Amino acid sequence: MSDHGQMRASSQNWAVLLPDILTHSVDQLRPMLPKHLAVMVVGGQVLLSTTAGQPRAVATETVGVPAQVERGGLAAVAARMLADVQDLIVTDLGGPWPLTKSGQPTHPEASLVGTSLDLRFSNKDGSDGVLLAPYPVPEIPPPTVVAG
Repeated sequence: MSDHGQMRASSQNWAVLLPDILTHSVDQLRPMLPKHLAVMVVGGQVLLSTTAGQPRAVATETVGVPAQVERGGLAAVAARMLADVQDLIVTDLGGPWPLTKSGQPTHPEASLVGTSLDLRFSNKDGSDGVLLAPYPVPEIPPPTVVAG
């Protein structure tokens, strides 16, 4: 890609991917929840519900999604979205989540490597963690659909 093409791609708005990145992340986290909990994305919110007894919503979290983000900022925004989801679940459980295989608490991290947004929860020193499936990031952002 030419320098002009790279500059144009980096200055384009990548926020159009954020709702899909959030849904992808929640889909990856769902099987890690305790059996009595379920999580889903509804609009711009993450809904935590209980499946024990009478199923019901127990908490919601509005995930902060900026209106404008450059490609290089996707990882930072994705990590903040993972933190919002983690906060919602941790608040309900009353303890750290998700834990490493050895039972250590984790914090969310994301990194953009080429066309892959790598998502994970790592322990304090980064030696262990919970990896999510990477999110494929296109070379150029998809067009923004404007309802009208």
